[in-house]
Amino acid sequence: MKMVWNFINEQELSVKKKTKYFLIINTVLNALIGLAIWLLIGRLFLKGLAWALCFVGYPAVFAGLIGGSLYLYNHDF
Repeated sequence: MKMVWNFINEQELSVKKKTKYFLIINTVLNALIGLAIWLLIGRLFLKGLAWALCFVGYPAVFAGLIGGSLYLYNHDF
């Protein structure tokens, strides 16, 4: 998360826009990581669209959105 925040923090934006972009990018990156894991191991053992949505959705919500929000709460602006 720190690399994502450092990249966004270098941009010349307001703090409000930086936090929005950080949460969006962090959520999408975690969803893509979940999709990559499902593509690697899930297609062999856990077939179906429901499993793919689980592998994409849970990391996106919990690690991406909630984890990113907690990271921003602990961050000094």
